[in-house]
Amino acid sequence: KKARNVITNSQPSSPRLSMVDANNRGSSPTPLDVDNLVPPPPLTGASPIEAQPKIIPGAPELDLTHSQSKQVTPKQQPSTPVESTVLRSSEQDPSAHQIEIPSAEEFLMHLRACHFLDTYRIVDQNYDLTELIGMGRLQLEALADSPNSATQHKPILKSLLQICSDVFVEGFFVSSPPDGDSNDPDHRMEAIVLSSQKFRQFMVIYRGTNDLQIKPIRNREQTGGSERYVSAQQTLVAPDMAPVSIFPPFRDKYFSGNLETQVFRKLEELSERHLFCDVVTIGHSFGAVLATLGAVRFASAHPMIRVSCHAFGSPKVGAQDLKQMANSLPNLKMMRVEYAGDPWVHAPDTGTWAHMGHSLVVTTDNTCTVRAYRFDKGRASRGGGSMPAFHKKHKRVSELRKYIHAMEQFTSLGLPWVTNGFEGENIGKGVTRGTENEKRLVV
Repeated sequence: KKARNVITNSQPSSPRLSMVDANNRGSSPTPLDVDNLVPPPPLTGASPIEAQPKIIPGAPELDLTHSQSKQVTPKQQPSTPVESTVLRSSEQDPSAHQIEIPSAEEFLMHLRACHFLDTYRIVDQNYDLTELIGMGRLQLEALADSPNSATQHKPILKSLLQICSDVFVEGFFVSSPPDGDSNDPDHRMEAIVLSSQKFRQFMVIYRGTNDLQIKPIRNREQTGGSERYVSAQQTLVAPDMAPVSIFPPFRDKYFSGNLETQVFRKLEELSERHLFCDVVTIGHSFGAVLATLGAVRFASAHPMIRVSCHAFGSPKVGAQDLKQMANSLPNLKMMRVEYAGDPWVHAPDTGTWAHMGHSLVVTTDNTCTVRAYRFDKGRASRGGGSMPAFHKKHKRVSELRKYIHAMEQFTSLGLPWVTNGFEGENIGKGVTRGTENEKRLVV
């Protein structure tokens, strides 16, 4: 009893914690020195989740030699900044924008824009289209009905007003070969930039020289367009991607002048003022070639802008590497409309060159029908070989009118447009739709 009193009286006045033996509840408490505590060793039977160390932001790294978890060092962090990351899609997994099929009304509007640029020179080849820049529909109508306007210019204005209800001229640009004259409308390439708030689009309509519009490929170019071009003639289309192969005559003519610089500068200016408008490049025949290259280069340089290319009667522009690059841009949609019997859509007719994007094939056997082929899958391909002899005498003066007439049958006569999507993906026997509109095969 005396000894117990001595031990009790010798303790300091500061409070201390005590541990009690759970097996011997009657025993006296043992003092616990909190100043000299030693952390217990890790549990050998701990689960992997319990054994993971807690990482506190800003805390120094610990040498956890007893842990099986791998340390994360600064060297393991990605070195590429987020700003430089570029998204890519594929033909197997395209973006929603890439596979959205436009309406027949939209295609008809673009065909009328091509027709305007193709025929204004017939009325007056010296007419300066830059005079129409900044004019809205009311101003254009007043100019067309004004008695002070030249009589020969009224058909030009009326053709422009037929494109759409709110057409607006944003710019007009020309480019001629190095040895040519930009004032000669027969030997220059042209591009007009139109806008429509109804369709939320900036439209760029391209046109080649008169000779190129009639015959975009010469027979000697067709003969020279063999596999030897692929390895020797590669062009840097996008700065962050590998060079690709473009059909040499098309490449040389596209980069021969400053048409791209003028058009891209105007599109960048318009896109800054109107953030929610798409860019659509449009062309027929050789104009479709210019529209295709312009769309690929603009879309790769501006990944945040939705770009579409509507090409009518377009030849093959590049090789397989250009096709793969164009189809991997999630902000670029390539739509080629082909009228039945148009021979130039198969040129150059060798195995080296290929089409990009999707094709809409319009046939007029008994009535107008249209079939859509997603990235040309399931479409019967034409065999290689030389161009048929009738290509030599083939003229394209009335080809554009045939495209317009066929598209008007879908818009005016109520003929069915592409209602079931792309060929091979149609809903048929044994296929049903789910609650989320997905396809399901019933077996």
